[in-house]
Amino acid sequence: MQTQRMAAYLEAGLMEPQETESLTTRATRDAMAKLQAQPDLLLL
Repeated sequence: MQTQRMAAYLEAGLMEPQETESLTTRATRDAMAKLQAQPDLLLL
């Protein structure tokens, strides 16, 4: 789907995001949890 078209649908209220948390936020949180569980991963 084209970005401009999708933005127009979102602005018009015709579409709603499925999740409130962004993919970047979720990935960062998951990465931090893995590093806290296994700090040795930083040495690789």
